Amino acid sequence: MISTPATTQVLMLCTAILYVKYLASLMVQGGKKFTAGTRAPEDMAASSAIPRQNFGLSANIVESDAHQQAKADDIRWQRIVGNDLENLPFGIILAWTSILAGGNTSVTSVAYIVFTIVRVVHTLAFANHIFWPRTSAWTLGILSMLTMAINGIVGSFS
Repeated sequence: MISTPATTQVLMLCTAILYVKYLASLMVQGGKKFTAGTRAPEDMAASSAIPRQNFGLSANIVESDAHQQAKADDIRWQRIVGNDLENLPFGIILAWTSILAGGNTSVTSVAYIVFTIVRVVHTLAFANHIFWPRTSAWTLGILSMLTMAINGIVGSFS
């Protein structure tokens, strides 16, 4: 089935939301890196951030609880961004190719809307240390991608 204007609007809107969410995650991650001191030393030119930036390397220095928490936050946001890099490209590609391959536009639209919502929920849950919503969102995202993949395959052989 060829894409309808409504389907194209859904796909474009969800793609834009996912991209903005990804950019926001990158911005937060960058800030966490400054606070943790894990950016490159030359990045001090862009900020008077404390602690000193040295990729997080320290030689036998006892770190304060606040600095250890800053490093943990940095690692958390690295994992959020890493998870996005593992999932967003495939979700976006599967949504668009499902339609191009002749998949059912309603199935793709619903699956992509679900994918978009659960990826935002995943980020919020991970950032706020909430396990079950994070895990459930990840699982629903995978199921949404599988739905789009199967829908595209079925459409391509119809």
